[in-house]
Amino acid sequence: MRIKSKAVFVIVLAAVLALTSIWIYSVYGMRSTIKIGFSANLTGRNSVVGVSGRNGLKMAIDEINRSGGIKGKRVEAVIKDDEASPEKAAEVDRELIEQGAQVIIGHLVSSALRDTLPYINDSKVVMLSPTISSEALSGIDDYFIKLNSSNKRQAEQLAELAINQHGLKRLAALYDLKNREYTEELSYYFSKRVKDLGCDMIYSSGFLSGYEADLKGLAEAIAKSEADGVLVVAAGMDAAIFYQHMQRLRPGFKVYCGMWSATDELIENGTLNMENIYVISNFDVNSDSISYSGFRDAYWKLHSSEPTFSSISCYEAMYILKQAIDGSNSIKGESIREALLNIKEFNGLQQSFRIDKYGDSDKSFQIFTVRNNSFERVF
Repeated sequence: MRIKSKAVFVIVLAAVLALTSIWIYSVYGMRSTIKIGFSANLTGRNSVVGVSGRNGLKMAIDEINRSGGIKGKRVEAVIKDDEASPEKAAEVDRELIEQGAQVIIGHLVSSALRDTLPYINDSKVVMLSPTISSEALSGIDDYFIKLNSSNKRQAEQLAELAINQHGLKRLAALYDLKNREYTEELSYYFSKRVKDLGCDMIYSSGFLSGYEADLKGLAEAIAKSEADGVLVVAAGMDAAIFYQHMQRLRPGFKVYCGMWSATDELIENGTLNMENIYVISNFDVNSDSISYSGFRDAYWKLHSSEPTFSSISCYEAMYILKQAIDGSNSIKGESIREALLNIKEFNGLQQSFRIDKYGDSDKSFQIFTVRNNSFERVF
């Protein structure tokens, strides 16, 4: 009888413990892992930003897990390809949330956001974008946190370089309509600053990137105009191809590029030296920062390539998120968002930057050209 009583007691105790565990889980949301969603363009043309961003994110997660995770919990990445499409982005974000992602790191291009932000805000899930820079998304009290400075800042810096440093008077602009939320806005602020400085915008045209894009025809049109410089807001491959057409037609013609161009695609599809191209970025691949040097070496060992701006941005995004969750009372969206906004300032691998009350950052930009198949800082 004693044995039977003991058996009953053990069964009852086990049931009580199981029910208690379920109750704790339901009340406090305790989990053995923390799921982080990641959504970016990972396939097809112009996917280098997404692929290198994923590489940087995975490096950070591996490091964090080796150091004990976040609050003792292992971090698990759930990775989706948004195909740089607003429809696909909305679809994969729903999948990520249904699969238990507590935060989404992404998207990496502005065009992907069009259909998904209302759902993200309604779901109260934090979306942390390492690279999106749309001015239209700034100054809004929502669940979208933007770790890149705005297009307006990029555009004004490029316009001031062209006019104040290079002495140009007549500018043109080309922009890829497949990512128009980013490209049209940057072009607009560039044109506005050019005019504010007393100079002229004499040519402006959108184009659809792809293998059928007539970049040679666009270069011929600008060569025939009176422009003495052009803003190109496109991915690195298209910017490199256009640059070469332009230099054949008008050697020495200056080309200014937004941050989207600052990838290995520009170098791989260009020439050894492209000293008449000027690319803006918040990332210096040759920085001598000690913390960055360790990251760069580790990245090279894993991928046999240099990191890009999206690699370091996604890597830093994960560490910003870790800092926020470490300082949060829970892993629910409201708590994580509040903790992120309370960070105020984050010490990145190359620069420190602030996050304001709307979740917008103030990263600074530098200007680079291409020499000996490498980005070299010039301003």
